[in-house]
Amino acid sequence: MNLLSVAIAFIATLFTVLAFHRLLTRHVSRERRDNVCSLFRLEPSEFLLLGTDLGKSATKIFLVGDDLIGVPDALFRRKRDNVIVVGEAKSRRYDGKVLLRERYQVMFYLGVAMLKFRRPAFGILRHGCGRCIEVEFNREDYDNLRRQIPKFRKVNIAQR
Repeated sequence: MNLLSVAIAFIATLFTVLAFHRLLTRHVSRERRDNVCSLFRLEPSEFLLLGTDLGKSATKIFLVGDDLIGVPDALFRRKRDNVIVVGEAKSRRYDGKVLLRERYQVMFYLGVAMLKFRRPAFGILRHGCGRCIEVEFNREDYDNLRRQIPKFRKVNIAQR
């Protein structure tokens, strides 16, 4: 066999292995997407899972903005209009109110996701009891959060 035949056989084998691998991982990804979607009460056929920090086989998406880095529990894109959805899971039971720190965490993720993807976004807070609360982006809350960042840095430096 000449070198060209060997190269063609190698490339064909490589493509076969890659195609088989894609079939296996696609099934796992679809199952994971369905599980994460249902956790946040989203219809799996309507959303694309961009990344998640939940479970053993997490595919994290880092959101970077204003010199901060965050990893939301789940990040989705709604297929029909490309709206970004940030999912954040909390272990505590819902007691009728969203804590300020929970709201600010989701607000940070929403603001940075909107900058990164250049798309509108909303958030979903899921509490340990299964209750899901929708969180809309609020520019005033986001700007208030950004103004607090220097104070957090001073406290962190002083504690070192």
